[in-house]
Amino acid sequence: MTSLPWISPATKPKPNIPTLNTLAVLGFFVLSSVAAPSLLAQNNHLDAADGNPANAVWVDNDGRTGINTTQPEAQLDVRGGAYIQGGTGDANGDGLVNTVDILPFLRAVDGQIAVTPAEYARMDINGDGRLSWDDFGIMLELAFGRSREEAIRNVERGYGMKSKSTFYVHNDVKVGLGLEPNERLTVSGAMSLQMQSTSPNHTGSFGKLYVKNDGRLYYRHALNGSETSIGEGLWSQGSGSSLYYTAGNVAIGGTAPSNRLSVFGNANITGRLGIGLASPGTALDVDGTVRADEFCIGGDCVTEWAQGDITSIQTNSNSGIFVGGGDSGDVILAMDWDNTQKRVYQDCGEGYAIRAILWDGSVHCEPVGDGSGGGDPNWAETGNHVYNTNTGNVGIGTAAPQAKLDVNGRARVHTLELVGGADLAEPFHVTGETPVEPGFVVAIDPENAGQMRLTQTPYDRTVAGVISGANGIDTGLLLRQTGTVADGEWPVALTGRVYVKVDAAHGAVRPGDLLTTSPTPGYAMAVRDHALAQGAILGKAMTGLDQGKGTVLLLVGLQ
Repeated sequence: MTSLPWISPATKPKPNIPTLNTLAVLGFFVLSSVAAPSLLAQNNHLDAADGNPANAVWVDNDGRTGINTTQPEAQLDVRGGAYIQGGTGDANGDGLVNTVDILPFLRAVDGQIAVTPAEYARMDINGDGRLSWDDFGIMLELAFGRSREEAIRNVERGYGMKSKSTFYVHNDVKVGLGLEPNERLTVSGAMSLQMQSTSPNHTGSFGKLYVKNDGRLYYRHALNGSETSIGEGLWSQGSGSSLYYTAGNVAIGGTAPSNRLSVFGNANITGRLGIGLASPGTALDVDGTVRADEFCIGGDCVTEWAQGDITSIQTNSNSGIFVGGGDSGDVILAMDWDNTQKRVYQDCGEGYAIRAILWDGSVHCEPVGDGSGGGDPNWAETGNHVYNTNTGNVGIGTAAPQAKLDVNGRARVHTLELVGGADLAEPFHVTGETPVEPGFVVAIDPENAGQMRLTQTPYDRTVAGVISGANGIDTGLLLRQTGTVADGEWPVALTGRVYVKVDAAHGAVRPGDLLTTSPTPGYAMAVRDHALAQGAILGKAMTGLDQGKGTVLLLVGLQ
C-alpha cells in the first residue's frame, strides 16, 4: 500500500466531519504525464489511511464513483450525508435564489426549524461551517440580483444584517427592505405585493398591489390584466367598472364622478345616513334643505287611484298624504284608515279650479276664474271673488289687486293688529313751493279746500298734524277714499306716535312739553304761552331737544 498526502482546499474544518490528511491507494494506481496529471482507479477502492473505513471511495470500470458504496448507481453516488463547502443560498432547493427563499432561510438562521444536511450545505454560503446572519445577508444580496462575489464582499465589508443590510429585522417585529423600518414593513424603492385567492373556485383570481419608482401605488387584477395608478384610475372585477378615483372624486359603478362620491346604480345602507351631520339620529338625517323630483316614504307610492309622478308620506300602509297623481293633476290627501280620498284640487271645468271631495263622497266645486258656472252655496256664484296674481298680490272682489291684500268691498274682523306702523293718518295734497318731507308740521290751507300747507307762524290754530314716516316709523293705518277730496299723496298723522321736526332756537324741549307751531316753516316748538296755545296744540313731546334743529318723538293729540 502506498500513501500520498491528501490535497484539500484551504478552508476551515467542518464540525463533526473527520479531516483526511493522507490518500491511501489500494490496487492499480497510475499517474499520466500526458497533457495533465490524472488519477486512474479501475474497479477498485480507496480506504482511509488508518484502514477505517474500508471502501470509503469506490470507482467501477464504467467510471462511476461511489462513496460508502461499492455499487454506485450514478456517476457520483453518495450514501449518507454530503457536504459541499460554500452553498448557493437556494434554501428551498428549487434551483433558484430569489425572494421565495427569504422566509425558510430566515427561520433556519433564527433556529425556528431544523435543517437537513443538504439544506445546511445550500445555506452555508460563506462556507464557515455554520448558518449565520451573514449567510442570510449574502442570500438577500443574491436574491436581489447581486453576483456571488459582490454579495460576499458586501457582507464582509459590514453591509450585512448587522448594519446597512438590504433586509432588517427588529426585535419589535418590524421589517425593513433597503432601510431601517419605522413600520411593520418599510420598503425602499419599488415593491410588488401579490394577493391570490386560496378558494378552489378562484385559483386563477389574484390582484397585485405595488409601488413603482415614481412613488405611485398601482393595482392590477388578473382577470383583465390592466394596470392602473391608484392616484387616478380603475379598480375592476372581471369586466365593467367597480371603483374609479380621479381628482379627488370617487365613482362606484362608473368612470366619470362629478362629485366627491358618485354612485351609478343602487346603494344599500344598513345603518344611518347623515347629510350635514356627523351623528345621524334616524335612518336618514338631513341638516339643510332637501330637493327631489320624486320623493316617497313608505308604502308602494303608487295606488290605483293616483298614477304618475306621486309624492307619498305615509305613517302606515293605509294613511298618508299624496301630492300629484291622476291625469287631471289632482292634489290628493288620503288620511283615513280606509284610504278615503280627500281631493283638494281638481280641474272642474271652465271657470272653476277647486274641487273638494268630502268624507261623505259629496263633490264641491268652487269658482275662482270668471264665475261663469255654478258654485257652492257657501260661495257667491258670480263675480271675481279670490284672485292671486303673479305679482304676489291677492285680490278679494277685484282681479287687479294693488297691494298684498286688496279687498273690494266690506271686510269684517274680530281683532285687527297692525305691526307696520304707529299712527293713524289720512292722505292730503300739500300746497306750496317748499319740498315736503316726513316730519313737517302742516296746517289747513284756507284757499284750497281739503288740502294742507306748511305752517308759517307760531301758535297757528289751523294746525292739522305731522307728515308721517320720519325716522323709520311708518304709517300704521291710512284712511282714504280714492277719487274724492278725501285723498292725496302725503299721509298726515292725526293721532299716534310720529317724529316731528323741532326748532329749539325758540326754547329747549323737554319730554312732556306741549308742542305748537313755530316761526320756522314746517317746524314745531315748545309751548311757552299757554293762553296763545289754546287751539294750536299739536301734541306732547316724548323726547327732548336742547338746541338747534332736530326731531322729537311726538304723541299726536290735536287741541
